[in-house]
Amino acid sequence: MHLHEKLFFESTQGIKLCGILADSKKDFSKPLIIFAHGFGSSKDTRKAVHLEKVLGEKGFPFFRFDFTGHKESQGNLEATTLTQGVQDLISALKLMQKKGYKKFGLIGESFGTLCSVIASTQIKNIQFLVLIAPLWNYQEKAMDDLGMEKVNAWKTKGTMDYTKHNGVVIQLKYDLFDDAEKNNGYEFAPKITVPVLIIHGAKDTKVSVNQSKKAYALIKGSKLEIFPESDHYFLKQEELDQITEKAMLFVQKHANL
Repeated sequence: MHLHEKLFFESTQGIKLCGILADSKKDFSKPLIIFAHGFGSSKDTRKAVHLEKVLGEKGFPFFRFDFTGHKESQGNLEATTLTQGVQDLISALKLMQKKGYKKFGLIGESFGTLCSVIASTQIKNIQFLVLIAPLWNYQEKAMDDLGMEKVNAWKTKGTMDYTKHNGVVIQLKYDLFDDAEKNNGYEFAPKITVPVLIIHGAKDTKVSVNQSKKAYALIKGSKLEIFPESDHYFLKQEELDQITEKAMLFVQKHANL
């Protein structure tokens, strides 16, 4: 059974972030798994907790944290950018390095996957990536969702209404769209040098599975698992069990123990 330690640490912008480290053995020979959640979500999602439990039973330490502006982390959710997300993830990784961990694996979902992809090209000792319902190109997604007219209106106003999972409406800044131009996952994909598992639902209406198909073709040696009946969230217990099993087997294979 994992022992949980709540940790607070600073981002590169000096914002206090919160994470939970689960590790009962302190076996630094195994890679630490860092989980990066989706936009508007948190470290405490059912998926994150389940992955922590299953991988913990196999002896893998696990760290899940809240991005800036999410749940227990400080900051402004409305001002989220991918650049900030990448820096948050790198800050979390550096904290774990200070704790003594030397090898890492990244598991991300949605927004957190693109942060993981970019971070993996900037940080050493990342051994593998598991990307669940991944976002590869935010500008492409926004154009598909909104169309040119609404994107232009967003730019002119500077903010737009965004409804979170819980129904709360926030004023999302245009900075997210503008910043995404330099954080195009298709451009980073060929730079990935570690094993990659991509898991995507064919019925995902939040991020098209076509994004993952395109990225898969750009990453040498990557593995793509498409779930024909699944959407963006994999909410059914059967789906959660299946993606967890695939993630666990992939992690075990590429942990380089």
